[in-house]
Amino acid sequence: MKITSFYKFFNSSFFSIYFIKIKKNLSSLLLVIFSSIILIWGLFDSCLQTHLDSFAYCKNIFHYTRQSIFLILVVAIIALTKYRTTKFYQILSFVALVNILIISLVFCDFIEDHKQHFISANWQMQLIPYYLQYVFAPLIYCFYVWKRPITFLGWKKVWIVFVHPFCYFLLSAIIFGFKADLKSHFINPYYQNNLTVAYFKLFVSFLLLAMGLIGVQKIKIHPFYKGALLVLGAFLICVIPRETSDWNHAKELVFYPQQMGSSLFPESQDIAKQLSNLVLEFEGKQDTGLKTGEKILELGAGSGNVTKYLVQKFGAQNVIALEYDKELCNVLRNKFPGLTVIEGDACNFIELLKKQIDETQIKQIKGIVSTLPLSIFSQEQLQELNKNLATVIKQNKIRFVEYRFLLFLREKHIIGDGVEEIQDTKNQIFVSSAILPTKVFIFAAIDVTK
Repeated sequence: MKITSFYKFFNSSFFSIYFIKIKKNLSSLLLVIFSSIILIWGLFDSCLQTHLDSFAYCKNIFHYTRQSIFLILVVAIIALTKYRTTKFYQILSFVALVNILIISLVFCDFIEDHKQHFISANWQMQLIPYYLQYVFAPLIYCFYVWKRPITFLGWKKVWIVFVHPFCYFLLSAIIFGFKADLKSHFINPYYQNNLTVAYFKLFVSFLLLAMGLIGVQKIKIHPFYKGALLVLGAFLICVIPRETSDWNHAKELVFYPQQMGSSLFPESQDIAKQLSNLVLEFEGKQDTGLKTGEKILELGAGSGNVTKYLVQKFGAQNVIALEYDKELCNVLRNKFPGLTVIEGDACNFIELLKKQIDETQIKQIKGIVSTLPLSIFSQEQLQELNKNLATVIKQNKIRFVEYRFLLFLREKHIIGDGVEEIQDTKNQIFVSSAILPTKVFIFAAIDVTK
């Protein structure tokens, strides 16, 4: 009798209507839960970035990424109310879509997010909020919008997508000060020195994405072709932040893949910047300059993606760049006046340095940075490189810094006797090209770390 009454109670009209509403709004409820988790986790991780100064710390907490996740949360909440049929909801849904896609495609090539490199030993757990924000959130929200009857803006209302980024840059400039904030927004030294170009490229990125989404919704073609157009558009937007020298890198990779041995474009900006930061850092104290005559050596400079950060920090006259490709050497010379560029095989860099510069300057090398593609090196080449590295590292008592993709890491790089890897994971794990976890490895002479 009790079981029958219980069954009738849950089959009453009240609960039937209640469960129908839940089923109808299930996607929005799940999006509320999902975006809330991402937002809270992202804010919590941002608060842990205590190594940043107060200026960068505050900006990182209120980063455009966190704001865009919050916007998705607002959209999902409104979808559970009677206001989901209003034009405001339609506009907000579209703006949130543009924002989250921009973040995933290009934003962090312009604006640094300190959550892209991790500060604790438990880096595997910290990869989760990164992937949630930059990979899964865009995919899930795109699916959510696709499954709901949301009408995108008309051509004349495209300007609305610029309201949020405009307010973001304006308010942060007002709060933190125009002079300090305008340049500090951008991670890339090139864009720091060419603000007009940076803002113009961001404007073009937002415009192309918004117009592309509107156009794809309006045209009547097979969904497969719509998808192909969206993929093509996403690729075009991804290359907007690239500098001219990056295209030289891509061209050389196409024609000489066995020589270049890397991805289509150079490493991400946060990896490049951190390589320059770590090359002179000991016991948590970071040197910001070199004494007269001291040098930083870069092996495999490519098109200068890491070089620009070394030049920014240490000065072009204090950096020696080794590059095998002749055309990329010319790119480096034109891009960085005053930089010492040496063409040749970096595996035997000591002999190259002896031929090109005063031999005594080798003893003045105070740090070595490498982006060499070790995976394509023969055993003989790797042995020669390690021999050279061990000699200079031990002789000069310096650091050697390189990065490797963890997914393709088949074996550890063992340089030789007297040199060890510094087992400190702080700020060494990154995510490159949106999906590839990457580790920066730091080596030093054993007696240096005691």
